[in-house]
Amino acid sequence: MDQNSNEQEILTLSLAITNTISAIGCIFIILAYVTMKKDLFSIRLVVYMSIADLIHSLCLIISPLSSVWCLIQSILLEFSSSSSILWSAIMAFAIFQAVIKSDDYVERKEKAFVIIGYIIPLILTCLPLSTNSYGYTQGWCWIKSDNQDFIWRLLCFYMILLCVIIYNFVVYWIVYKKIRNEVINAIVDEEAQNINKDLLNRLRFYPIILLVCYSAVTVKRVYEFFNPEGGERMLTWVSGLMISLLGLLNSIVYGLSKDIREHLKQMVCKRQSRDFKKFSSLEGNRNINP
Repeated sequence: MDQNSNEQEILTLSLAITNTISAIGCIFIILAYVTMKKDLFSIRLVVYMSIADLIHSLCLIISPLSSVWCLIQSILLEFSSSSSILWSAIMAFAIFQAVIKSDDYVERKEKAFVIIGYIIPLILTCLPLSTNSYGYTQGWCWIKSDNQDFIWRLLCFYMILLCVIIYNFVVYWIVYKKIRNEVINAIVDEEAQNINKDLLNRLRFYPIILLVCYSAVTVKRVYEFFNPEGGERMLTWVSGLMISLLGLLNSIVYGLSKDIREHLKQMVCKRQSRDFKKFSSLEGNRNINP
């Protein structure tokens, strides 16, 4: 696929639409946290990830048709992708510490989490800049596919992605077994049971989001390595669609926790109550002034 072709323009438009939806999902979670009265550590972690996902969605809305915008997209995509992946590992670690290790002070590690989730991706993003390795890569802009640049792809992204996927699956399987045992044997009170059941349902989806979003694009990048001039059109479309869903899926699976769902219900109830009072007031005025 050529950078200035009609196919590229159509793909760019498709990515813009899909990523706009994902961006709305990220903004929704961030605004829900801002309007909440409770400042929960678990929700702050989701917000940190949502910020990375929002950057990821916004950068894929950018058209890669000019060299300047292509470079901007490349840098933002590398930073946001690695950041979101690391935040998923951080949340897996935090859940493991709380559930398995019964660590009540995991919140004290928040500054370290921010460094891992934001500063390390920033450093990784700067490495390909040192060798001018960012550019157009069949569909959008990222680290180029030349032999020497491919090392940066492995070091700055795919090694991290693979390690985090394996780590998440192992950690969530251990946590899942522990919580399922508590639910089956009813060894906690009713409120804790409800929390465990909610977490148990979402734990099934946590580790597979990265697989769903990055499997197709991983196949695409391997294909490009062996066939640098032969961009596979359908694979590019599928890859673009799947990575564009990252923000939306994370917002749904990680973001719509029990606390946020209850907060949204309260907001809806308050809005309905205000609308009803306003409607009642208007009806009262009509009766007074026929």
